[in-house]
Amino acid sequence: MQAPRPSKPSKRLIKLSTDHYRLRTLTVDDASDRWAVWFSEPYVITMLNARPVDWNKATVIKYINQFDQRSDHLLGIFEKENETLIGIWTLKINYQTNQCLVSTVIGEAEYRRKGALSETRAALYDYLFDDLGLEMMLASALSRNTIIINTMLKHGWKLDKTMKNHTKSNSDGTMLDLCLFSFTRESWLAWKRSLPAS
Repeated sequence: MQAPRPSKPSKRLIKLSTDHYRLRTLTVDDASDRWAVWFSEPYVITMLNARPVDWNKATVIKYINQFDQRSDHLLGIFEKENETLIGIWTLKINYQTNQCLVSTVIGEAEYRRKGALSETRAALYDYLFDDLGLEMMLASALSRNTIIINTMLKHGWKLDKTMKNHTKSNSDGTMLDLCLFSFTRESWLAWKRSLPAS
């Protein structure tokens, strides 16, 4: 039986590494105008249903400061060769239920569909399930985001529910379908067993 978790978890500075990327907690020192451009890009706005806001370095700093590094974490994905920040993972951990709501964005367009998510996903899953001892990850995606949905299903996520006309579009006001997903510890263990022996 696991020991009871403290009511207020300690701050964590997360640092993970893969063959080609580093994952680490972002701080205000990482804020840049280049990062701000991501959230003004039409593709990102459409996929995330983001509000059309003029992002700049100050906006990025405000965004970073929303994460307390206790239950809410913002991780940067850095390309190892040149330390370029190419994307982010966000984690919202509920230590009472042992669940974590995750989301991700590859902001630098040239790194999309090049394996950055697959490679960093494996390291992050190990951290959440093995190091933190969580039992389930949760995620959501708009039904129009077929690339992400197909990727999640391919990697063992379960589509729990599609909520029809659930979310209002921030671009044209239409109502969008939202898909809810889960990925359990058992799914993670089964995925690890399916990997080829090293």
